[in-house]
Amino acid sequence: MANVIRSANNRRWVYEDDRVICQRTEISFPMAGQRVDAKTDVCLMNDLELLLLVQEDKRLSSDEDPEPQVIAKAIAAFYQNNLRRKQSGLQPLPSKYIPAITMIGTAPIFYRIPVTTMLLEALATATYPRGETTVLRFIPPVPTQERYRNDGMHPLVNRRTILQCFEAFKAVIN
Repeated sequence: MANVIRSANNRRWVYEDDRVICQRTEISFPMAGQRVDAKTDVCLMNDLELLLLVQEDKRLSSDEDPEPQVIAKAIAAFYQNNLRRKQSGLQPLPSKYIPAITMIGTAPIFYRIPVTTMLLEALATATYPRGETTVLRFIPPVPTQERYRNDGMHPLVNRRTILQCFEAFKAVIN
């Protein structure tokens, strides 16, 4: 399967010396014998791997959950990262936590998504995974949790809390 990591419209911004922020990066992974394509909304990359995924939920009024999309993109990122490692002469990783953020309006939710070669193999062959996968999710502890999805960063007290969470999440990114 060809290595497919490219940014549509070449929208890339230098973030640090060795990292870039990309929009609409196309990635893929094998599932049930076919290639499944995914497109990130925003991602942070270096020369070797995708380091962070950001998934915007464009349907603010929808009750649909953006989690399945970001988890699928994390699986694709892991697959692509290992392809790039192989092409660079490095050993593929057996597992990795892929950090991700979903944005519902101005309300972020933070994730650490564990992806393993066993999970990828199960998806590729359409078999049930041998091990359990537990995705870690963190919703910022704002005072009114029931209004978080609608209010997001609008109340000042929420903004302070959310910005502290963004700062702390930096430690999760390689």
